[in-house]
Amino acid sequence: MKKKVLIAGSAFVLLLAGLGVGGYQWLLGRFDKDAIIAQMEASWSCRAQLDSTQVKILSSPARLELHGLKLAPRDDQSALPASQRQALSPDRVLLSTELAVLEVELKDLVNGKINVKELHIGGVSVKTEVDEDGRSSLQALFKSPGTVDAPKTPAAPTEQAVTGDAGTTTAKGVQVTELKTEPAATPVAATKEAKPKSVFRASDMKVAVRVDEASLERGSVEITNQKNASKIQLSDVNLKLKEIDVNAADLAAHNHCGFELAGGIRVENLEKKQQVADIKVNSKGTMEPFDVGTGEWMPDLNLEVTLAKGSLLGGMDLGDQLKKKDREKIAEYGLNLEGVLLGGALLEDSLVKVHQVRGKVIMKGETRLVFPQYEIILNDGSWVNASQDLHNVKARLVLNADLTAKKLEEVKKTLSERFGKDITEALFPLAVGTLIDSQNRLSLPFKSKGSLAKPDFGFDNIFGDLKDMVKDSAAGFLKGLLEK
Repeated sequence: MKKKVLIAGSAFVLLLAGLGVGGYQWLLGRFDKDAIIAQMEASWSCRAQLDSTQVKILSSPARLELHGLKLAPRDDQSALPASQRQALSPDRVLLSTELAVLEVELKDLVNGKINVKELHIGGVSVKTEVDEDGRSSLQALFKSPGTVDAPKTPAAPTEQAVTGDAGTTTAKGVQVTELKTEPAATPVAATKEAKPKSVFRASDMKVAVRVDEASLERGSVEITNQKNASKIQLSDVNLKLKEIDVNAADLAAHNHCGFELAGGIRVENLEKKQQVADIKVNSKGTMEPFDVGTGEWMPDLNLEVTLAKGSLLGGMDLGDQLKKKDREKIAEYGLNLEGVLLGGALLEDSLVKVHQVRGKVIMKGETRLVFPQYEIILNDGSWVNASQDLHNVKARLVLNADLTAKKLEEVKKTLSERFGKDITEALFPLAVGTLIDSQNRLSLPFKSKGSLAKPDFGFDNIFGDLKDMVKDSAAGFLKGLLEK
């Protein structure tokens, strides 16, 4: 009897062990490269390629590694099993990573929490192109399979109704529609409206999330914008998010993380084949990932950004950037700014305090940028949106002492020719006094807006004021002489 019990017990233990091994192997199978590729392609409108995976389920924390991940638009190979596909051509890859690592405490999942010990992505490369309609090729990768962009609504005919027969879907998921005109009596075919873009909310995570550190190293991003004829390149990007704490049930108390970012930013005007900026940045601060009121994903950052000495901003000839009317105004007073470069290499590090939300970087307080010939002092509230190639800046152009002396002599000479030497000598300090700062430097308020690659630059109506001041002062001076 004891022997039978022993045999039965041993068989039961072996069965449990077999089930455990089988379950473990099944669980590992959920994380092999073919399974991960299938999951990505089921969720997104992309073709995925993965060199290998490494999984440690029983360790604490559990660890998953993805090696050689690449994402590209779907093609004729997408219908084949991953093992039978040809390798992706490098020029088709829009997103790639050399290594992605995730370490998570599985025991915390039982309590409805995700406790990530490490999330690391290394060797990231991103390329995207924005077309004339503002659509990004990268965004198309992450749409749900089968979704298409809403076709443009054609102008309605005046006497005939229009019906549309859907054509085939292109490789980028754009629905092609062939329009046919019909007699006015024919009913208008119903048009399927595109679903509104889904908004990611904190509640979509279902569980509370805590991440000790998430990092991205050696990243590069290239954005070619056909709409604005610009190219933006981010290089050597290193990003760290520390102590991420998000709980949808209490965003007021659990909705923050530390933020560190370093890298290079280069902006190019494709039409003029001209470099607009080449900046080295280092920043740190805090971020609130979600809007507390709506729960929607809307990162709100408060940062201190250091622009490194030697970074290049602009460098375009100021005379060329001025509007014709501004050039004519300053010419009346002999102020010639041709040859003065708008921007250039920074002579010293510049500390910028910013508030960034919805992609817009807003200056907090005055920001001082020191260039070889002058300084630019940006006003509080000026903003830049690099992702949309937009900006709206109010600032002061402060010429250095040597350049101030040279330009004031030019102005004095021109005014002497117009008003006479004696009147100019008497009125000159008063006429230009409002444009001289406490260090006796010429300070010209200006504004710049629109595209970063093609800025709309102009002085802030100072020359009209100067003209009126000279006229009023001259009249008062002459009146005083007559009264004597």
